[in-house]
Amino acid sequence: MGAYGKMAYAVPGMIADITDREVATYEIMEDIAFGAPVFSYIGDVKKAYNYKLDTVKVVYSRDFEASNSIAFSVNGVSITPVVYSASHGATEDALVAAVNALTGVDVFDDTSDTNNRTFYVRTKGYACTVVTTVTLGSNQATATLTSSSDQVFVGVAQFVQKSTSVGYEFDNKEPLTLFQRGKIWVTAGATVYSNDNILITTAGAYGNTGYDINARYDSNATSALVVIRVNGKYKANAEIAWA
Repeated sequence: MGAYGKMAYAVPGMIADITDREVATYEIMEDIAFGAPVFSYIGDVKKAYNYKLDTVKVVYSRDFEASNSIAFSVNGVSITPVVYSASHGATEDALVAAVNALTGVDVFDDTSDTNNRTFYVRTKGYACTVVTTVTLGSNQATATLTSSSDQVFVGVAQFVQKSTSVGYEFDNKEPLTLFQRGKIWVTAGATVYSNDNILITTAGAYGNTGYDINARYDSNATSALVVIRVNGKYKANAEIAWA
């Protein structure tokens, strides 16, 4: 532990039990701290990201109608407003197509909504922020926006010895050592208890609310180092067939 100065009993990302473990190497897409939860995507070949709220579910409150103009932006990039044409369905299809044409944006039109008012927007590898408003016409729909993650939990960034001048993380110029199964030290971001399910908060911290990673705490802690048991890859949310 010389890289950390004074000897410590543990550091984030340090293996807690060497008798039963699985480790892999992933391509890192951004800087990831030792001990951080690591995520990827279905279809990606061993690419590592931090946790992202990369998906927004968009639900409009009523059908589009004559003269409505629908403004829509994703992460600050706006489409040309879509003007009502022919029917609600045709207008919604035109809106989905315009959003899907934005660079780096994926869209899934939720056909299970028989009212045809729901679709999902994803910015893979980035947090997703959607802003949409409907103006003009006799009545204007409002939108309910719900953020979530389309990522797959793949493991924890394992500690490796580095100079303090380099830092305490993997940067995006080096391969990431990924701890995928077994016991490892991490830093809890809340008060947690042994054998509780681990949930990743919206800030990407180990807590007791948020995204389920199918792992458990192995000890008690309050915003401090804690041992967790990792059980391999896990996707908490249903798979979406992105366009």
